[in-house]
Amino acid sequence: MEDVSLFDSIPGCNWKEFRPLVFFGIKTDVSRESIRNWVKWCKQQGFGGFNMIVDTECRGRANDEWINMLMESYETALKAAEEEGLAVWLFDDWGYPSGTAGGLVCTDDSLRLKKLVISHDCKLERGEQIFLTVPDNIVTAGIISNGTFSRIELKRGEVFGYAAKADTERFIIVSWEFDEQKAKSLCKSYPGDPAMSLIDMLNPKAAEKFLKVMHERYYNRFSNYFGTVIKGFFYDEPYLSFGFPWTENLPAEFWRKKGYDLLDVIPVMMINVQNCDSKELKTYMDDYFDVWTAMAAENFYGILARWCESRGVELSGHADLDHHLNTLSTVSGHFYRNMKHNTRPAVDVIWAQIEPGVFTDFPRYAGSVKRLLGRSHAVSETFAGMGQGLYGDLMRYITDHQTVRGIDDFHLMISTNDSAVNGSESPQMPNHMLQEPFGRIIYERIARAGAIAQSGVSAASTALYIPSCDIYRAQLCLSRITINNAEKLPWEWVDDIARELVYMPCDFDYIWDEAILELELTKGGFMTKSGHIIKTIILPPDCTLTNYAAGKLRQFNKNGGKIISVFRPNRLLEKEALLLSDPVELKAHVHRTLEIIGADRISICTRIENNRIIYMLLNESTKKTNAEIIINEKGSLYEISLTDGKPSLISSGSSFRFSTEFEESMLKVFVVDKEFVKLKPGSAVNKEKQILPFNWSLILPDKKTVSINGIEWPEWSDLGYPEYSGSMKYKAEFDWNFAEDSAVISVPGLYRHAIVSVDGREAGRLAFRPYELSIGSLKAGRHQIEITVYN
Repeated sequence: MEDVSLFDSIPGCNWKEFRPLVFFGIKTDVSRESIRNWVKWCKQQGFGGFNMIVDTECRGRANDEWINMLMESYETALKAAEEEGLAVWLFDDWGYPSGTAGGLVCTDDSLRLKKLVISHDCKLERGEQIFLTVPDNIVTAGIISNGTFSRIELKRGEVFGYAAKADTERFIIVSWEFDEQKAKSLCKSYPGDPAMSLIDMLNPKAAEKFLKVMHERYYNRFSNYFGTVIKGFFYDEPYLSFGFPWTENLPAEFWRKKGYDLLDVIPVMMINVQNCDSKELKTYMDDYFDVWTAMAAENFYGILARWCESRGVELSGHADLDHHLNTLSTVSGHFYRNMKHNTRPAVDVIWAQIEPGVFTDFPRYAGSVKRLLGRSHAVSETFAGMGQGLYGDLMRYITDHQTVRGIDDFHLMISTNDSAVNGSESPQMPNHMLQEPFGRIIYERIARAGAIAQSGVSAASTALYIPSCDIYRAQLCLSRITINNAEKLPWEWVDDIARELVYMPCDFDYIWDEAILELELTKGGFMTKSGHIIKTIILPPDCTLTNYAAGKLRQFNKNGGKIISVFRPNRLLEKEALLLSDPVELKAHVHRTLEIIGADRISICTRIENNRIIYMLLNESTKKTNAEIIINEKGSLYEISLTDGKPSLISSGSSFRFSTEFEESMLKVFVVDKEFVKLKPGSAVNKEKQILPFNWSLILPDKKTVSINGIEWPEWSDLGYPEYSGSMKYKAEFDWNFAEDSAVISVPGLYRHAIVSVDGREAGRLAFRPYELSIGSLKAGRHQIEITVYN
């Protein structure tokens, strides 16, 4: 029976469409031919395209000469990409955070980033006087007496005098000032140049000017590529002054949305930032957070999104500090409000944020936007700051970890066109895994996992609520030493619940206020825009729900949805919610698509595709583990090879209970075909027909040969090469006496990566687990094997 790949049997599951992209830092001061060669290298390496940025500095602010040189280089790259069939994204600035455009936006001071400060704070006793000149940038002022704030109208520049009338009074002036943050731009203007300031994301005029000087420039030059070669624009870490950002129109917008005067409450908010425990102060803080985050979302991200849509391209990009829940909605605004405007929601994984044995879940932030709001893809900027110490299996784990959580579009480490392109050298960091000889097989492996994770629809029926307002208030209070004296912080509760869900394992999404209000009610819960139903919503203790969100959740409950409160009841949903004392108790109350016994750090992604259920199981432990898996489904059960998508039949029946071994940090894929016959079984690994080499020898870097027993493998340091970086060759012989011409080479002890040759011809490359290789067309008799191992 002919083997059939899972990718061939699922309609539309073309794994090549999920090939990662690479950031292309174009050097404009080298030959155009080097750009064309780089694009060809990109195609040869197996990338699906590139995210185009600039890697050439400009003296001073961006100028016509430098920009024209840049545009010529971009044109060369775009033409080459079109010829090679590669997709291109445009990085939307000449540095980061997005918005400065090399000094072309903030030539107008009104478009610069601003924040609120307490410029005057004077405590007065009865009869004491104060005289001052009112600052030009005053926002509001007043007196706090007996706990009550009374606003005073002051004129800019006037000399003001005041004498205290009560025993104790406090005179406050709140002013605005420009934020001191500067763009990390390739345009090297003079120190302190105000035009290199970050932009006011709350002011729509700033975003509109940014579009005019950047995006429109690209469109005017490259409109014929838009929507074909050019897929979209990618923004990077837009920045605003977290805590108390300011823009001139903020009070008017606040009045429109909240119905009271922001200027009457700003001083009270700011002086009580560490003690915002009263109901009144919480309301002020929540209302302020609601208004400024909505302004940022609409007046920056929304304006960019509408422009892109009108030109036939997509919008993607990521926030700053999006790798922790407590900083998720801070210096880039409200993550979920912003991501609503992304065609492709995104996160940033450029540092060592993901590793086996350590719980982290932030890629699910973007994955949840994709699934709940019906986006086709979710993006991750990956590897850029992780250094050259990466190796294939770690790269595989970092991307598998994200894939299980919903990421399917990877934009990888920066590469430039300043190196030669030949068989042994690529335009990448020297000796880095992204180049030859192992880069291509890693990218293809990333693509295959992404394709499987995108097939069908999600089976996640549970959602965990993120209390954004509570996190905002707690974040502002962090300098208060007693804030976490005994109680967990809001994000700690969410992370504890998430960890429990991840390793049950339970497939779930994060949910937020706007999603609750936007999703449609259906029988059993909320219908997501991706087509699956959220049936259970978990609330962390003491979370602040708006009356609107609470009302929608009551309707959700009436429609059959389950609400669970952890540790403490929610005051607005005490009648509707089941109260559990500890996250551990969730296991008995949430739906799981399978059960795992004997392993405690396996995460899951479950997809439903017609009559198939696909289970992706990732061992997030640093240890090998044996697991017993129980699947209560009817059909035929297969394990799928992530090398070629071929299925191996495990059993058929009305339910399944089987044991399997997970290598450390290993991803496994299982499929239940409810129609029994959909997948034709491939050849399972037959342990008895693996090759058994003998007469081992090792060729050292100095070309000397030493004999080894093939059982106890010597450390390179013991051979006199403790700091050696490179490769060594292991040679042996083996006999093949089976009628079949297919053999399996298994190298479970491989530390990093290797090239395997049989009888002088390359048989394959190993760069990640499982370190196994199938060899076809193997005739009976004695054969030579050579394994070149790289450290």
